Parts: sequence; structure tokens; C-alpha cells
Amino acid sequence: MKKFFVALLIFLLQLSFANSHPYEQATSQNERMEYYYNNSVSEIFQEFARATQDSISKNDIPGLSIAVVDKDSVLWAEAFGVLNKQISDSVTIESTFSLQSISKAVTATAVMFAVQEGLVSLDTPITSYVPDFTVNSRFEEHPERKITMRHLLSHRAGFTHEAPIGNNYQTEFDSFEQHVQSISTTWLKAPVGKIYSYSNLGIDLAGYIIQVRSGMPFAEYVKSRLFLPLEMDQSSFDWNVIREQSNRAIGHNNRFSEIPLEYAMIPSGACYTNVVDMAKFIQFHLNRGRIKGNVLLAEKYLDEMYKIPVANQKIGYGLGIDVFEKAGEIGYRHGGGGFGFLTSVQWLPHLNIGVIVLTNSANHRSIHSKIAENIIDKLRDAEFSSSGENNKSSAPAKRSVVKLTDAEYSKYSGTYVIFGGDQSFDVVKKDSLFGAQGKGFFIPFNFFSHDGEFFVEGFGPEMDGEYKIVIDNDSQQPLFVLNKIDGVILFFNEKLNSPPGPNKPEWTQFVGKYSRKIYGIISANHEISIKNGYLYFDAFRLNEHLSGLFYASNGEVVDFRGDVPTYRNIKLFKGD
Repeated sequence: MKKFFVALLIFLLQLSFANSHPYEQATSQNERMEYYYNNSVSEIFQEFARATQDSISKNDIPGLSIAVVDKDSVLWAEAFGVLNKQISDSVTIESTFSLQSISKAVTATAVMFAVQEGLVSLDTPITSYVPDFTVNSRFEEHPERKITMRHLLSHRAGFTHEAPIGNNYQTEFDSFEQHVQSISTTWLKAPVGKIYSYSNLGIDLAGYIIQVRSGMPFAEYVKSRLFLPLEMDQSSFDWNVIREQSNRAIGHNNRFSEIPLEYAMIPSGACYTNVVDMAKFIQFHLNRGRIKGNVLLAEKYLDEMYKIPVANQKIGYGLGIDVFEKAGEIGYRHGGGGFGFLTSVQWLPHLNIGVIVLTNSANHRSIHSKIAENIIDKLRDAEFSSSGENNKSSAPAKRSVVKLTDAEYSKYSGTYVIFGGDQSFDVVKKDSLFGAQGKGFFIPFNFFSHDGEFFVEGFGPEMDGEYKIVIDNDSQQPLFVLNKIDGVILFFNEKLNSPPGPNKPEWTQFVGKYSRKIYGIISANHEISIKNGYLYFDAFRLNEHLSGLFYASNGEVVDFRGDVPTYRNIKLFKGD
């Protein structure tokens, strides 16, 4: 009786379909919605519709499209608002939206088809496929000979997020190929395979490799292997196709009067689709690679997508998919944001439910994700309430407290910087306690181990609760602090009371106020200063690797060698 509620809902919908015009045969959105609202089994979706309409009104979201599916049916699909505030054409469930980074899940699925075909292997160095590809690193020689497709799809190749040509900040580009070639001029922020670091570069490079190996444009490969078999007729990565879509939503961001349509980050963010097509994509995953009972993609390749490439870790980022845990059960999701869109997809195999929420606004922060989560929570609560089962919960991990020596405490001591670079604090031993000392606060740390791994605890459950301090094998100094899903949250800046740096006279020319711009508008302000003989980029200490090229303590590169300085390959404008 575990799935009583959802099973009953599906049965009643299917029974009603037999006596009326089914969703798939309805000729218009109005007929489809009238059909739903004329059936008592849709009351829960009417509640969702009212709540969604209220959310978009309160948050000034121009348009939103939503669908709830199981592995066989579209349980609910509805659209709200307008495609474009300037024209006021209504959104329909057939309206296409930019998926933004949900494109990564689509690309990763397409890569699995290439693996199944034998075009690529997940664990073969990518130089076997693109022998001319190179990348710079201060950590190792020829890192490109170590990078695999698995590294690219799981964001563990060590790449920064942006490419020098065709990025989120400079959208101008001559071609996708030129964009990918510019990756070879970048510097890795971490050794290959060492950490998870979210990056457009890895996914774009994976897409390019599929293009090379298949002998057809990336967009055409995805169309032939995925979109056509799944009958995702309104989905495309091809700007020529997207540009001509008459029912396409326009992105909105209150900061910008005009937002570019096209950009070079195609595999990582250029897919346009609608909720009808995305319903088929989620159903394909819920059906374990099958369509209409036929195996299109073997289950083992989906299992590879859902596997976290870190030992003993079951949640985190797999291959193009974020794997999460809710009430003791595993689910899959991805979000997207940029160019005036915010989007979310989630599916939970144990509930046999998936939710798609697409919006054409970047002004509402996380409303799209909250809508999806609220729907899943309510369906889940109704299911377990009807079946009389209690929510599952994970058994607490067995762990033991670890006491450190003064020498070990000293090794972990130093100044750390929050991921965003806007706050730093000292990790010190204070009296008998060891913890984080900031302005007006002290947070004690506890050290413990479980499953053979060493953790520190102290910042509370709102920041995932458990952290690993990663130590550099050569210097035996900390590098960064990872949360339990392998994402860096703190960067080690320097030891306490560090001796002065070289304070080179030529560094003074770099000191000053800088800004980053997006679509010509200032997006962030930064300051480069000299402290204790070192250059600093905001709170991050810089260490010169080559003359004029500096590594920040967060692994990113500040490069003054060209006509325009860059940070993370993004242009910096001095004095703005």
C-alpha cells in the first residue's frame, strides 16, 4: 500500500481518460485544463495552481510553465503569465524556455548514448579523442592526459567556470569551436580529480568531444539520439532553430533592458524546450532508459550518471545530475539560471514522480525550486499518510570523537575565506577550545571520524554540518574545507602571523578598484590591495606563479599579462 495515493490518482485519471478526451488528444491548452478541472481527482493540482499563481503574482514573474509526471502519464501541466512583458502573448505548456544549466543533464544523457555506441569511454583520457587539447596547471604536468569524460561531466577536472571566449560576461563569440579552443589557454584551479568545482568548461568540452567523435554538430547528435526517439519535437540546442521558435519565452532580468539570446556555452546551457518535452525526458529516466517498453539506453549507463565519483559518497554531483537525499530516499535534480531564466527539474524514483518548473525571470531567486519541492513534499505526505507509513529517515552515522595534539591544531590553524570571498576569519585555539574566531563571534569545532574519514563540525546544519579539511601532500598545509557533498565552502588563505611577502615594486600598478561587467552593466566590484607584502584580491591572498599571473587562495587566477586584466577569465575594468 506504499504508493496508495499516487497509484489511486493515476488510476482515476486513466479511468477518466477512457470516458472522456484524454490529455494527449486534447486540441488546446484550455481543453486540457478544462479536462483536469472537471475531474475531482485533480483537486490537489488545483491547489498547486492557486499557490503557483499566487507565487508568480507576488514575485513579479512574467511567465511560468509547470508539469508533474509519473513514468507513464502527465498528471498535471499548466502555464501562467506571458512570454514577454513587452508583448503580453500568453505562455502555453508548448512554449519553449531556456533550460540554462539543466542543459547539462540533457548533455550528460546524450554522452551516455555515445558511450553506449562506443564513441567514447568515461575513463579514457580525453587526449585520445582531442589530441591537440591542452590546459595549464601549476599542480601537474600535462593534466590533459589525466582528464576523462567522467571528470568533465562530474565537474572534477579542476576547471574554472568561465572560458576566455564566449562566457557569461562576454557573450560575443565567432563559433562554438573557438569557445572550446580557448579553454586550452585557461589555468586549472585544482589538481585533476581532486575536488568538485562547478564548471561550464567541462560540459562544453564533453559536448565538443561528442561532436568530434560522431562527425556531426553537437546539436544534431543530441537531436538524433535523444530528441527524435523521445518525440521531444520542440527541443533544440541549435541557435538557428531556437531563433525561429514563435512560441519562445523571453528572459527577464530587472537589471538589464536587453539580454542576449545566443552564447557559446551550448552543451552546458543552450537547450530550449517546453514542459511537454521535458516530461518525456523525465519519464525516460523514470523508466530506466526505456521508451514505450523498448530499451533505448541500457540501465547501466543511467547508473553511471547517478553514481558519485567519490568513494563512500551517495549524494552530491554525479554525471550531469545532482543526486540528493530526501527523507531517506534518493532523488535526482538540476537547476538552471541565467540570461533571464530560472528553472528546476526533480524526480524521485521511489515516488515515481517528477516535477518541471520553467520561468522566464531571474528576479525571484528560488521560488521556482520551492514550487517544485512543495509539490513533491505534498505528494509524498499524501502518499505516506494514505498508506499509514512513516517518513523514512537515515540512520545516524556511527562516529567517534577525535582529540588532536597541539601540533595538529596548529596545522589546521590559519585564516580562511568564505567561498564568495566577502568574509574571512581565523581558525585558532582559544583557551581549551579550537574554532573560528570572527568579529564578535567564536564558533568551537569538534573533530570526529566515521567510515574511516576525518571530519570537523561546527557551523551548524544550515551549512551541511560536516566538513573535511583537505591537506596539501607537499606543504602539509590546509588547502580548503569541503562540505559533506564535496563542495568547497572555505579556502585556506594563510597561516596566522605569516612573515611578510616580497612586496615587489611593480605590484603597485595593479592596486586599485576594479569591476566586472555583464551585458555592459557592472555586476561586481573588487579591490586589489597590498597587505603584509602580498597582493590581495578582495579577501583572497594572491601568490605570483608567473610574472603578472597570480593564483588566488581560492584557486582562481588573476592575470595582468594582457591588455585587459582578468579574474577567472572574466575581464576586469579598473576604476569603474
